[in-house]
Amino acid sequence: MAILDDLKEAVAKRKAMIIAGAGTTIAAVGRDVECATWTGLIENGLRRAADLGRIDADQLDIELKSLKLKNVKKLIGVAETVADAFGQDKGDGAFSEWLRRTVGSLTVRDTALQDALAALHRHGLPLATTNYDSLLSTACKVSPVLVSEVNKATRLFQGEERGILHLHGYYDRPDSVVLGSAKYQDIVRSPFQTFLQQALAAGNSLIFVGCGGTMDDPNIARLLEWLDGTLLGAEHFHYFLCLEKDVADWRAKGWKKLLPLSFGPSHTDLPAFLNSLLLAAPPSTAPGPAPAPQAPDLSIPPPPTHFVGRKAEMETATKALLSGHHVCVMGTGGIGKTGLTKRIAHDPAIAAACPRRLFVRLEGATTGHDAALKVAEALGMPPSPHILGPLKQELAQQPTLLILDNAETPRDADPAGMEDFLSHAGQAAKILLSIRGQLAPTGLEWRRALLSRLGNDDTRRLFLGIAGDHLSTDPHLPNLLAKTDGIPLAIRLLAAQAEGQNSLRDLWTEWQTVRARLLETDGRTDKDGNFTASVMLSLNSPKLTSEGKRLLSLLGQLPDGLAPAMRDDLLGPAAPSAQRNLLHLALAQEEKGRLRLLVPVREVVAVKLPPSAEKANALAAHMMALAADGDDVGTSDGRAAVDRLMPEFGNIITVLEKQLSDRPSGDLIRAITHLGEFQRFTGHGSTALLSCATENARNLNDLSLQAACTFQLGAIALERSSYREAERQFQQALQLFQRTANVLKEAQCIQRLGDIALYQSSYEKARQRYNQALPIFRRSGFMLGEAHCIKGLGGAALRRSLYKEAREHYEKALPIFQFGGDVLGEANCIKGLGDIALECSFYEVAADRYRQALPLYRCVGALLGEANCIKGLGSKPAHIIEIAV
Repeated sequence: MAILDDLKEAVAKRKAMIIAGAGTTIAAVGRDVECATWTGLIENGLRRAADLGRIDADQLDIELKSLKLKNVKKLIGVAETVADAFGQDKGDGAFSEWLRRTVGSLTVRDTALQDALAALHRHGLPLATTNYDSLLSTACKVSPVLVSEVNKATRLFQGEERGILHLHGYYDRPDSVVLGSAKYQDIVRSPFQTFLQQALAAGNSLIFVGCGGTMDDPNIARLLEWLDGTLLGAEHFHYFLCLEKDVADWRAKGWKKLLPLSFGPSHTDLPAFLNSLLLAAPPSTAPGPAPAPQAPDLSIPPPPTHFVGRKAEMETATKALLSGHHVCVMGTGGIGKTGLTKRIAHDPAIAAACPRRLFVRLEGATTGHDAALKVAEALGMPPSPHILGPLKQELAQQPTLLILDNAETPRDADPAGMEDFLSHAGQAAKILLSIRGQLAPTGLEWRRALLSRLGNDDTRRLFLGIAGDHLSTDPHLPNLLAKTDGIPLAIRLLAAQAEGQNSLRDLWTEWQTVRARLLETDGRTDKDGNFTASVMLSLNSPKLTSEGKRLLSLLGQLPDGLAPAMRDDLLGPAAPSAQRNLLHLALAQEEKGRLRLLVPVREVVAVKLPPSAEKANALAAHMMALAADGDDVGTSDGRAAVDRLMPEFGNIITVLEKQLSDRPSGDLIRAITHLGEFQRFTGHGSTALLSCATENARNLNDLSLQAACTFQLGAIALERSSYREAERQFQQALQLFQRTANVLKEAQCIQRLGDIALYQSSYEKARQRYNQALPIFRRSGFMLGEAHCIKGLGGAALRRSLYKEAREHYEKALPIFQFGGDVLGEANCIKGLGDIALECSFYEVAADRYRQALPLYRCVGALLGEANCIKGLGSKPAHIIEIAV
């Protein structure tokens, strides 16, 4: 059997390592011992916690039911309940007492498997376990070694010490025991444990013994993913020992580097199988420690999974490095700089050109000398106060690619020292450096790669690659993707929240409430697992000036960013230097002449760096003044007002919404009603802000404001053909205006109710409304109101094909609108005359009318009227089609 022969050869050459799971303990103490299995141990802990009053009966029942599920995350969550109940994180003696009474008091009944494992260990195979007990260390007559004991674990790895490596802790060290989710997160965050496990796997064939219930463990699962990803190109394999009947099921897992191998039809066959592995192996003659496991250079971490896009940047950077240049990868936090450098480091051409590649994180370095020492440490050099010379000599010994991550920390703190370090290192090695911002460090000539956000297609691919293709048609997907703004870290973290979900509805609802707090993984606080932590590194940068912070705080409130003119109005002479500062730090982007923050960055800045009260009030006043310009839409100044408001609409809504929540006032509510005119004519935005303003006016007991808001809600609904809603709002407004004795506004409500009837083809009802409002306008001397009613009567006649009557009404209303300066009313009458001509097949006359009305609609910013004129000009016959643009 070729696979078995390969395993025996690895054992003979001592290039194998054993990972012992709970099955080895079960074999030793018996299947009837509750605490031998992990789930049995957790159930025991739950019942003990209930006995001690640490959890109540209801919680016990819930947790016991969860324990019966096959979901690993649920099981670890139950284990966290036990750890929390016993106070593991507080050093509570109840936890150590429980461990000692359970896994610390196991009695061995059958030594066969323990003896076989001890024989392999004596032969020179390292032995690690996920178990908490002392059975293996007792059988092998060595001490347990914890991963947290870095010196011991390192000596064990190097073959200088004997022991059993406890990957998940040891019962006699309660703080080391990996039981619940909190401790599993510690493993994920432990770079040494990750390195140690990967290094052992890279240099040895792992033999999983008694691990049937271990392979879904998050820590082991991460290791297997690494084996099938980064280590896929390695020639050696790893082995999973299992029952003969289970081989097919384990093969169905689809592992590439881990081979299921039968030890026999019964569990009792396992000891003999392990002993058979030694038959072809020469005995170990070396006294003392076992020989060191062979491990390759693992100074390069694996590339990120689900890496998408960046093809052009990859090719440019790789070509530059192969041509002898140094490369600086720049961009904002979370944009994917580290991921790109890892991908480049694993490129086959780079690996061939630079057999030695070192990945060195510099976030802990505060000087250029510290950075040099970190590189020296990676090379195995002793520290020295004069390290640059020896470091340069060592780097020159062979072709080396030095990958420096997070170089902004030492550069910002000690630019001169960093320049000195880079100039020395760059003479002996190629340097691939990543740094926040858009300023490369001095000291070397760089080829720069400035990373921008991912495009829509790559954003979608990355999200679905993590969350699952089954969400590709979810209606909430576009909205969620838009909130990531193409930042890879934000996409990854949000996708991780969606993983395992059948719908994105709840996630989208949650985003409305917690926003950027969704962009983190299981309570992590590091920059790779928490987007807020990533942004805070930039906010705390010594390079961020006070002017830059002030500008940044304003941008945090403005989804549409800032145009230069408004920026200067708000910040004064300091504005240009503040903008340069943010651009250099890559905190802000310039797009279409505006300075803006990417959405996830803005969400964090809005919470962590709000503007001062003075700046917030100034910003609100500016937006209120802009909103008031909405009242100009529909007048001769309408087009200019639309041009001013269109690019600022999102900003106005966001700022006024917050102001309305914090400091509602009559002036603010009036500004919002004026903005409603812009919305009425352009169709922009929802009426949510105006509805809130109506409610605030009611709370202020201001009937006039409440009536004005309600009237505007009706006008917008009417323009959007929501006739039932429009009628409801105008009826409410009518009652409010009656209570305030505002006769003119009463008449306007009646006129608008006539418009609704007209659009719903209730022509007689429309005529009644217009005729009801008409005398009120006349008595009030409001000519334009009178003209609107006459125009409405013309519209009613036109709809009933009473063309002569319709023409008379339009021609009567037209001069009144012209005299009163109502450009929109004038345009509507001219267009109405065009509609009559078109209905009567006077195409040339109709075209002339539409051409007359078109510039008037454009002047006032009435987009719908403009569109209707163009539509009219497109009517038959073809020889008169002429669209004025």
